[in-house]
Amino acid sequence: MKKIFSIICVASVALMAASCTTTIKTAKTVDVNSSVYTATAADLDIASERVTYTYVPTADIRRGGLDNVKNAAEMELLQKHSNADVLVGAEYVVSKSWNPILMKSKVKSITVSGYPAKYKNFRSVEPNVNK
Repeated sequence: MKKIFSIICVASVALMAASCTTTIKTAKTVDVNSSVYTATAADLDIASERVTYTYVPTADIRRGGLDNVKNAAEMELLQKHSNADVLVGAEYVVSKSWNPILMKSKVKSITVSGYPAKYKNFRSVEPNVNK
């Protein structure tokens, strides 16, 4: 009886020791300074006439998706027509062709139009920071 009791005690102590596991996780935080020190404002000199440009994308440009094609068309319009900084009121007309074998369409051309504008009169502005 003493032998069985000893075996049961040893087994229960071993079982309790094996089932108790402690996991400790730590994390460090770093303070990040996120205040704005300076801000800059500028005026826009917007052209009075709307310009239009038709762009035929290459296969590389098409792989980036429709947004990539739109950005490339807008960039070329700004470079070729007025060397402006931004296009105000941009409108896009996309011409696509359907490929029944691949079961998807591809952009053949895109016509972009808008008012070219240049930034001017850069100036510092006091940031509106609520403390």
